[in-house]
Amino acid sequence: MRNFTKPLFISLLALSFSLNCYGKIPTKESLLNSHDQFVSEGRNLIRSKTTTPPPIEELLESSPFSSYPFVLWDYAEDIQSTDSTSDATHWTNLLAFISKNTITKVITNVKDPSTFPFFGVSAEGASFMTYAATIPSSCELAILFELSDFAWDSTPPPTPNPAALPSPYPALPSYFADLPLKMEWVRQMIDLGIPIKEVVLDAQPIDPPGDFAEYQLLINYMDYFCTVNNLDNLRLAMTYGINVKEPTLSNLSSFPTPINLAPPGNFPPLTSGFTAPEWRPSTTHALLGQVYIQVYEPDMPYIFTLPNNPTLAATSLLHNFRDEPYILGEGTISFSPSSKVVTGTNTAFLTSVPPVTADMPIGVLQSNAMVLVGLVSETVPITENSLSVNSNPSSSGTNLPFYQTELINKWTFPFTTQKVVNNICLIFSFENQENNKDPFFGTWTQDQFMDFLTLFLKYGNTTLPFYMKDSNTPLSIPSNIGIYDFVIFQENMIE
Repeated sequence: MRNFTKPLFISLLALSFSLNCYGKIPTKESLLNSHDQFVSEGRNLIRSKTTTPPPIEELLESSPFSSYPFVLWDYAEDIQSTDSTSDATHWTNLLAFISKNTITKVITNVKDPSTFPFFGVSAEGASFMTYAATIPSSCELAILFELSDFAWDSTPPPTPNPAALPSPYPALPSYFADLPLKMEWVRQMIDLGIPIKEVVLDAQPIDPPGDFAEYQLLINYMDYFCTVNNLDNLRLAMTYGINVKEPTLSNLSSFPTPINLAPPGNFPPLTSGFTAPEWRPSTTHALLGQVYIQVYEPDMPYIFTLPNNPTLAATSLLHNFRDEPYILGEGTISFSPSSKVVTGTNTAFLTSVPPVTADMPIGVLQSNAMVLVGLVSETVPITENSLSVNSNPSSSGTNLPFYQTELINKWTFPFTTQKVVNNICLIFSFENQENNKDPFFGTWTQDQFMDFLTLFLKYGNTTLPFYMKDSNTPLSIPSNIGIYDFVIFQENMIE
């Protein structure tokens, strides 16, 4: 069950401001037509591009991005296992981009050194080691490991051996059983002088699906590895989806864990009597130093179809983080204070795009202000034209257009601290997916995106905050914003 405490800043006034400050609210039909139009334009844009990266001189040109302190993700999808030229070209372009723009951190994907010799610890010539050593001191180097084989022949073998884990420590999930080897690769690179400041895991398996208790084992192991190998200055990080709140706040909090949080399974301490991890009982720092939230989600495409209305895009995303209605639903609804039942006319609660789901907020405009009808009940079945809310509405309405969210997401609770929030980095994707209606920011220009980002931070730090210290005290959204990812950005955003 979610906590329904409403911070003071979640107010009808804030909702009214965001819905009225840019004029007439678009109709459902116009939204869908606009969405299809931008997807079509994006697909044509993809077909017109080649896989050849732009010349270095284009990467060095000034752009709206140049002065903003971005974190740059680099999945290095264009690096080929047998083509040393692709490795060199990728890193030459990457370093050129870093030198021209205000990139504070680059997160680069490290692949299996047994298949990609470029990443070998003893590699000579053009290799990861030679290029990584030339990253400017103003840009931190972070290593990304994802769900990929890592059969590197380590000499000496990984330390600690997984068999030597503390007694309460469960086995690592099978889809990331090579984590000890990956961490050993990092340790050896650091010993050789490579300035690695952070290790990031993208650990979410597609099949079978993992859970956060399993992901927690990976976090625990990385912390344990750093403890026994004296890697005190190595920052650990994870990347999560947009609505993964409790694991984020728990892993970024110092020990003992705040009582208002509900940590995932396997969260330390794993043995009673401890207030910190058993492998470092006298130190209380958080398990993670950074969490990267993926602000791109196939279930919430509406925001990314508004390049010509950055204000609406920015406020809609803020409403999503606040779990407030912002997108027009299909049909109309009727309701009254005498019943929890909400009746729909020409609605399709179950099959509309997006569908109405349990625990979703439903609202209507009354006197130019958004009024919350209620949160959809988790216990009463939804039909195409009927649903129930958790408590009787405070007002009545007949055949009124209604608003909903696309994805259940609420960051205004539980409360947290500015220290924790400062270690959350929001990542925006510049993908332009051809095979479905998820264009993300790949169809936008750099100017349009920067307008969006400026408004997102402006309203998120004033009228529509979503990080809260308590019900009356908002916290600032940090300026560390991530770009996903370098190759995609080259393809879709170099103008």
